[in-house]
Amino acid sequence: MSALRPEVAEALGLGPAASWERRIDLIRRFPANLTPEETIALLTAMMEACPPDVSFSTHSTYMHELACILQQHGEIRLLFAQGLASLAADDNRDDVTRDYSVQHLRQVWSRAANDTALRTSLEETLRDFTGLDSVIATPSLLALHMLGTELGADPGYIGSPESPSPVQTTVAGTPPDYHLPDSALGPLIKPIMAGKTTRENMPARMTALRIVGERKMVDFRGDLLTILKNSGEHALVRMAAAHAVGKIANPEDLAALASLDPGDARVATAVRHALNPKPAN
Repeated sequence: MSALRPEVAEALGLGPAASWERRIDLIRRFPANLTPEETIALLTAMMEACPPDVSFSTHSTYMHELACILQQHGEIRLLFAQGLASLAADDNRDDVTRDYSVQHLRQVWSRAANDTALRTSLEETLRDFTGLDSVIATPSLLALHMLGTELGADPGYIGSPESPSPVQTTVAGTPPDYHLPDSALGPLIKPIMAGKTTRENMPARMTALRIVGERKMVDFRGDLLTILKNSGEHALVRMAAAHAVGKIANPEDLAALASLDPGDARVATAVRHALNPKPAN
């Protein structure tokens, strides 16, 4: 503890007793010139489990603020990435901490522009995560989709796990510069699109449909129409499929959409919006 400045020690719970709110506030005001000992202490604290007397919400915020500081220290980038991957894969952690860990992994990828080996390793890790439980499968699929885009390359961006920000274009009217091609994401999306929607896989299916639409992945045209025509499918999934069909804008598919009787008012509204999209601002 002697190697840590008093405010760092207090923030990490190694100094005078302080509330978690104060600890989080101290982290947000950390100096930029952390010593190697302090950086390792932050990394160690980030990996600690949530104490039984602390809410998951507070502790995930604490973990996130520590990670935001650690993002700025390239000298421990590999250790940081390994720690984040461990947190994300640990199903004993709370959902928000795991989601934040995946988002921070994407930011590590963005900062590791000159480290091809680390970037390749991170991509493989995120691919592996898409086959695990939906808590990390969904953000991992989205992270792979966003690699190389404007927000994906912005080291300062971390969205809310409950409402991740959509991909934005760098120049009005031009598509994002995706790092991974459709051929790399297609095999990951295919099994998610197949089968029946359940409470567990619905977030991943909704994300897959979003990606198909944003990338205009024509290979999934048939899957989209199958989902739309299935009256037993969840309405939100059918609505997302209609949106994707509208994004791809294949004339034959739009004609099929126009003649479809959805049998559900919410889906019918999504179909109308897909056929008559509002002009972009």
